Amino acid sequence: MYRKTDKVIALLNKDAQRRFSSFGNTLPIDEINILKSAKKLYKGLEKKAILWYNILGRFYYDEYDGDPKFWTDDIVTDYLEEADPVTKYVYKNEVERKRDRMAEAIIADRKSADKEIRKSRRLWMLQTDRYAVAVSDVGQLSAYKSRGIKYVRWKTNIDGRECDICYGRNGKIYPINSLPAKPHYGCRCTVTAASKEDYDRQKTT
Repeated sequence: MYRKTDKVIALLNKDAQRRFSSFGNTLPIDEINILKSAKKLYKGLEKKAILWYNILGRFYYDEYDGDPKFWTDDIVTDYLEEADPVTKYVYKNEVERKRDRMAEAIIADRKSADKEIRKSRRLWMLQTDRYAVAVSDVGQLSAYKSRGIKYVRWKTNIDGRECDICYGRNGKIYPINSLPAKPHYGCRCTVTAASKEDYDRQKTT
């Protein structure tokens, strides 16, 4: 499912590498301008990420035959404005937290600036991966809901690296409005459409 998602992640990560490198090469001396430059850096990262998250959400909405008349970019925006079940933060708050943490660390110890910038870049890329997958899922589930699908089957890739929670959920059917959240970073479990008959049958086995 996530082929398009991976392409967007690669694109955003390449952009992040460029932006963080530029930030490191032009790092201001004084504290005030370090904070201003960090805000500018993360504002650019956030703007581009949200642009592509909306594109991803719409792509998967169309991929799963969502009714066009029900699509709106608010579907992705509303998700990003809610507390993410994995990070426990609202997307914007998470961006601001990473930004401020990087700036404060650099101000506290300029000698470790390169290390902190690399660390911040890695954390940003991890966040990019998490939210790109999440909005892809949002697009798919929104498409299902627009078509009146009320149940979905959890599908785990059983390859020996799956966690116990995901292993236990494999094949289980859930009401679409009660689908449990992804349990951890890097979770790429997917869902497929199921019927009420499938759900009822599961309850009797």
